[in-house]
Amino acid sequence: MRNDNHKTVKSLVLSVINNLFEQNGQKDIPNLKDVCLLSNTNRKTALKYMYEWWDKHQNKKKSDVLCYLPNLKHQLEGDVLANAIAHIQCLLKELNIYSEQLNYLPDTTYPLGNYLLDSLQEIEDKLFAASVQTEEIHHHKEQVELDLKNSQSECKRLYDEIEEMHNISSKKLVQLREELDASRREAMAANHLVKSLKREKRMSKPKKMLYFYKYNS
Repeated sequence: MRNDNHKTVKSLVLSVINNLFEQNGQKDIPNLKDVCLLSNTNRKTALKYMYEWWDKHQNKKKSDVLCYLPNLKHQLEGDVLANAIAHIQCLLKELNIYSEQLNYLPDTTYPLGNYLLDSLQEIEDKLFAASVQTEEIHHHKEQVELDLKNSQSECKRLYDEIEEMHNISSKKLVQLREELDASRREAMAANHLVKSLKREKRMSKPKKMLYFYKYNS
């Protein structure tokens, strides 16, 4: 009979927790006082089942995510910061359940629960800041790689353009040399012709003078 009553209380508390969790949009752990009030249970019992509920909820959440995203597990293992932040958030959720109990421990002179929550929150903030900085570095790295790729493409374009200009210049130079050689040959031929004409002219002058003297003497 006692076991049946235990199952009934457990079922009731878990049902209340699930309903409250659904009502707040599955964003925050249900308030412990609301759980105690709606399930008509004491604080100790509500905490026990709330912790059990949270453990199952986290396992189910991880299982669902890994089922639909097979590569996520590998990504999380490779991303140390994301993994650390996820663990810190889980610890914060779990510690939040017991924070009030830890605040009133008989052997402590200060609210231990609040101290642990503040410490974990500070660590989470630093991890978030490091994550943002890492993301910025990754973004800058991608931008630098993109700029480098564009620069390489531009260098290749300029190299191809210079190579084409060099080829055109080489062809033009060959053409100019051929034209220059042709001009030199023409100049040499013209010079040779002029010399030949001058030589013929010099050879023809004495004959005319002798012919003029013969027929006038």
